[in-house]
Amino acid sequence: MANDEVVLLDTYVSMFGMRVRIALAEKGIPYEYREENLRNKSPLLLEMNPVYKKIPVLIHNGKPICESLIIVQYIDEIWKDRPLLPSDYYQRAQALFWAYYVDKIFWAGRKLWTTTGEEKESGKKELIECLEALEGELGNKPYFGGEIFGFVDVAFIPYYCWFYAYEICGNFSIEEYCPKLIAWGKRCMEIESVSKSLADPRKIYAFIQLMKKRRLAKLDLISELGHWKKAESDHFNGQVCTIELCWSSSDSNPCNWTGIGCLADFKVTSIRLSGLSLSGSLSSIICKLPYLVKVNISKNFISGPIPDDFNCFRNLETLDLCTNRFHGEFPTQICNITSLRKIYLCENYLFGEIPVEIGNLTLLEELVIYSNNLTGIIPSSIGKLKTLRIIRAGRNYLSGQIPAEISECENLEVLGLAENWLEGLFPIELQKLKSLTSLILWKNLFTGEIPPQIGNFTSLELLAVHANSFTGTIPKEIGKLSQLKRLYIYTNQLNGTIPPELGNCSNAVEIDLSENQLTGVIPNDLGRISNLRLLHLFENLLHGNIPKELGKLKQLKNLDLSINYLTGSIPIEFQNLRFLESFQLFDNMFEGVIPPFIGANSNLIVLDMSMNNLVGRIPKKLCSFQKLIFLSLGSNKLSGNIPRGLKTCKSLEHLMLGDNFFTGSLSIEFAKLQNLSALELYQNRFSGLIPSEVGNFTTLERLLLWNNNFIGQIPPEMGKLVKLAAFNVSSNRLFGSIPQELGNCIKLQRLDLSRNWFNGSIPVKLGMLVNLELLKLSDNTFTGSIPRTLGGLARLTELQMGGNFFSGNIPVELGRLTSLQIALNISHNNLSGSIPGNLGNLQMLESLYLNDNQLVGEIPVSIGALMSLNVCNLSNNNLVGTVPNTPVFQRMDSSNFAGNNGLCILGSNHCHSFPAPTSAPNPSWLTKGSSKEKIVCIVSLTIGLISLTFIVCVCWAIRHRKPSFVSLEDQPKPDVLDGYYFPKEDFTYMDLVEATGNFSDSAVVGRGACGTVYKAVMTNGELIDFPFSISMSAVAGSYGYIAPEYAYTMKVTEKCDVYSFGVVLLELITGRSPVQPLDHGGDLVTWTRSSISKLVKSDIYDQRIDLKEERTIREMSLVLKIALFCTNTSPLNRPTMREVIAMLIDARESASDSLSSPTSETPLEEDDFCKGFMQL
Repeated sequence: MANDEVVLLDTYVSMFGMRVRIALAEKGIPYEYREENLRNKSPLLLEMNPVYKKIPVLIHNGKPICESLIIVQYIDEIWKDRPLLPSDYYQRAQALFWAYYVDKIFWAGRKLWTTTGEEKESGKKELIECLEALEGELGNKPYFGGEIFGFVDVAFIPYYCWFYAYEICGNFSIEEYCPKLIAWGKRCMEIESVSKSLADPRKIYAFIQLMKKRRLAKLDLISELGHWKKAESDHFNGQVCTIELCWSSSDSNPCNWTGIGCLADFKVTSIRLSGLSLSGSLSSIICKLPYLVKVNISKNFISGPIPDDFNCFRNLETLDLCTNRFHGEFPTQICNITSLRKIYLCENYLFGEIPVEIGNLTLLEELVIYSNNLTGIIPSSIGKLKTLRIIRAGRNYLSGQIPAEISECENLEVLGLAENWLEGLFPIELQKLKSLTSLILWKNLFTGEIPPQIGNFTSLELLAVHANSFTGTIPKEIGKLSQLKRLYIYTNQLNGTIPPELGNCSNAVEIDLSENQLTGVIPNDLGRISNLRLLHLFENLLHGNIPKELGKLKQLKNLDLSINYLTGSIPIEFQNLRFLESFQLFDNMFEGVIPPFIGANSNLIVLDMSMNNLVGRIPKKLCSFQKLIFLSLGSNKLSGNIPRGLKTCKSLEHLMLGDNFFTGSLSIEFAKLQNLSALELYQNRFSGLIPSEVGNFTTLERLLLWNNNFIGQIPPEMGKLVKLAAFNVSSNRLFGSIPQELGNCIKLQRLDLSRNWFNGSIPVKLGMLVNLELLKLSDNTFTGSIPRTLGGLARLTELQMGGNFFSGNIPVELGRLTSLQIALNISHNNLSGSIPGNLGNLQMLESLYLNDNQLVGEIPVSIGALMSLNVCNLSNNNLVGTVPNTPVFQRMDSSNFAGNNGLCILGSNHCHSFPAPTSAPNPSWLTKGSSKEKIVCIVSLTIGLISLTFIVCVCWAIRHRKPSFVSLEDQPKPDVLDGYYFPKEDFTYMDLVEATGNFSDSAVVGRGACGTVYKAVMTNGELIDFPFSISMSAVAGSYGYIAPEYAYTMKVTEKCDVYSFGVVLLELITGRSPVQPLDHGGDLVTWTRSSISKLVKSDIYDQRIDLKEERTIREMSLVLKIALFCTNTSPLNRPTMREVIAMLIDARESASDSLSSPTSETPLEEDDFCKGFMQL
């Protein structure tokens, strides 16, 4: 629903409108907000709500929805993400009841400021009773919706900003009667959608005061100012101000009123009412003040159109209506006030074109109309304004070219046209404007080159042409602009080198050339700009070293050279810059060490040198002045411990050191970083425990510790991190159970505990983390059933739980995870029962892994309807029946169904078995030795096997390079489609099903250890068969070791070798032969997989191995995982031998493999996977 048009008619103090704003924010729905003046309701409001004529009104694709609670319910039902109402019908009914009950507060509270005496006390009593009833319903729950901010909370929380006004008007304290409601309100205010939608309580009180005294701020009160001598109290409605000095009808002289200026003869000449929070509309009665020279009612909430008869003034020089809510077309009528010198209409909602009549204002000096909705072209008549000094018309929708006539405004100093739709070439005509100091054209559609005539703008101090489409090179003539202070030409398409002549801009304080395609080196001449405070050259194609001359820019505060191809070392001169606050060099190719005294002499706030090739240690004095907020040194080759000075840097908010070679522990000293919001230490060599003091990081939002050597358990104090959004400790050596307290981290969005040694059951409270989008628990030793509460994680897009020992049925509640898109992986467990049919509700799911369990029954047809599904692995279960004949399953490789002996072929009434691999005898030399000896033996064997494979490949290449003759065996090899062997390319797998009678026994030519050979009679009468003798000669003596896909493809690949090696590993750790009795599965792989769920783990291992030490059991478990990884039914999910070596070497060194065995997790991309093992 990304193209939906959503408009909200509302007013800022309305608690009913706040409900809708919160609901839209919770759902993340973009919308257009239109403020309504309730005393001058717009035609659109009257049209859209003709019955009640009230706000709020939600207009969705042109259709109105009225009444706030109905609107919120409508939003919840149309946009399904982040549901507000409970799914249970009874709970939903209860929520609706209390939501409607909440509005009793409105009528009770209204009495507090509209009545007096007994009636007022009655209203106070009713209000307290309502609040106490609501507090009783809340009880001890954090929200009315339980653990989740829900429908009743949305309905009630807008009243929270009215509590302040109720308390003052009623002279009582709500907290005294309902302390839990106050605590609830504060809790809700921590939610971004609430805090940004609620009005300021003091402004609410000011609004009530306006209403209470019936003194709404209207400019109509000026209607009698011209007759001040005759004024009586009943002529004035008065003015309600936010200050004590208000207009008073008791004072017969308006010249004494706040904001009113008069001449000696009591004639009103000025109105200055800026920033008084006035509302209402501007009345034409103001024309009764004919002597006005200056009107300033800016920074208020005045709305409506500018009156048509606003041309009544003959002496008006300054008109300032900025920062209000005026709408309607640009007021052509003010172009008749020829005395005007300054027009300020900025930050309103005016639309239409700039009138041609603007040229009539020949005395005009300043025209400030930015931030409106003006369209059309800039009229050429503007060239008549010879005295014009300032034009600021940015942030509109002006189009066309800049008129050449504007160069006739000979006194023009500032031309600001940024953020429009202006186009064409750079306006060379402007070089005539010798007084022009500021040229602001950024974020338009200008094209072409910046002309060399730019050097003629000799008075220019500010040139801002960024965010356009300028091409070509930077003209060297810019060096002639000796007065230039700020140069912004970033985010264009400029190329070529940076001209050394820029060094002549001796007065420049800021230069930003970033986000272009500049090449070459950084010119040394930039070091001559002694006053330079900001230099941005990031995201270009610059190369070479950083000139040492830049280190002499003593005033430099902000330097960003990131995302280039810069090399060499970082000049040591930078450590002497006393004013340096932000220093960013990330994503380059710098080498060497970080200057040792960086930060020792300056108030460094931001330092980012990540993604380089830096070595050495972190400087000890980076945070000498306790100002450092952001430090990123990730993806380098830094080493050593984190210096103590950094661990005690109290100002630090972001510490990112991932992907280095740091050592040490997460010491208690880190607890002093109490402002930390991001701590990234991933992919290093940190070790030790995660200390309980981590609970002191109460502001932490991101904690990434993956791929280190941390040990021990996750401390329960983690539950104190209520702002935590991302927590990743995968690929460490952590063990124990997941602490229940982790369920208190209610803002958690990404949780990754995979590839550790966690055990026990999954805490039910994880299902309360309703903001979770990613949950990875794979490759651990978790037991028990999968909690049903996980079905409540409505925002989850990826769920990885494979490679554990989960048992029981697949919870049907997982079918409620309709946001799942990336993967649902519960493979390699001990799950039983049937596949729930409601998994077919996961319409966005792309990968489904249920393989290597003990699932039974038929494949639900609903899964075949998941059109987004790219992978569906159901192999190695006990599934039966027919594979649904749907497009989803038709495009799946047959290996996804292998190992299900009762499963039928696609679209057939006859079953075709997906056989498990056969086995061969177990060599006796593999049955002896200790765990460690066997691992050493395995590694040696693996290296030898790779060497042998390499020699064989070289010999094969030499043999096939110059063939001496062509035999039957040298003919082109058959194609492999969907895992089946096809000797020709012009028919499909379904053709074979038909030609063999669904692989009927009558079509069998012969059977062997590697599969069955069939005879196929094609529709054209052609007879084909499979070359039985050739395949058998290639695998003789390999029973039990051969990969299952060989039975279908007749091809030996590297992944076949990996499978065979996996069988050897199983022989070593089980002490069993690769060939097993039929009642044990027939082969060692099948026996091992089935035994994992039936036997104690130690019963699987060779009984001659000493398993008394837990360390030995862990190592054996790791090798078992590697073996199962190698013998995965799907060749795509098997590792390469290089990866196997990496895992085994790590095991030999008694280190728990940092990438464990990802057999149970959604397969990684090959390049990423190999890269991970290369780093071991």
